[in-house]
Amino acid sequence: MLISNDLETSLNLAVDEAKQWKHEYVTVEHLLLALVLWPPFKKCLESFNVNTESMIDEIAAYLASLHAIETDNPDVQPKRTNTLERV
Repeated sequence: MLISNDLETSLNLAVDEAKQWKHEYVTVEHLLLALVLWPPFKKCLESFNVNTESMIDEIAAYLASLHAIETDNPDVQPKRTNTLERV
């Protein structure tokens, strides 16, 4: 299946988010955070009066609670979950 450059960029940003959180897996929540932080999507949300800063804070709080997928390995390459692959 071909995916658009924007989608590929978003997925790569989600992987980067998972790395920053030291998570072993990339979840849909990592993707959501990556999208909300991505300037074109953030601008779109804000055009609908979405409080993106509050959204970012809520998603970050959730990601901080995911202790089960944390890793101590600084070289880990986070794996995309099955759910993320279906997006």
